[in-house]
Amino acid sequence: MKIIQLLIPFKTIILFIFLVSGCTTGTGGSLVKLDDDTYLVANTQYGSSGSSQKVKAIQKAVKYCEKMGKTMEVQSSKQSDGAIGSLPSAEVIFNCID
Repeated sequence: MKIIQLLIPFKTIILFIFLVSGCTTGTGGSLVKLDDDTYLVANTQYGSSGSSQKVKAIQKAVKYCEKMGKTMEVQSSKQSDGAIGSLPSAEVIFNCID
C-alpha cells in the first residue's frame, strides 16, 4: 500500500514535467525564399502569443539579411494568437536590400 502511495505523487510529477515541456515547444523560424530577394519566415510556438511569434520572426529575418550585409525590409506580416486546434503563429514576408 505504501508503494502505491509513493507512486501517485511520482506519476503526478512526471505528468507535470511532460505538460510543462510541451508548453514551450514549437516550430521556430522556417525561412523560405519566394523570389530573388523576397523571403518568408514563419514562427509557431505553444505557450506564447502571435505578437511574440512575430517579434521572433522579424528577429530571424534581420539576422538573415545581416549575414548577407543587407538590411531587412518588411513587405507584409500577419499573426494569430491561436485557438483550440491552432497554435500562436506569425508570418513575415521581407526583402533584403542594400
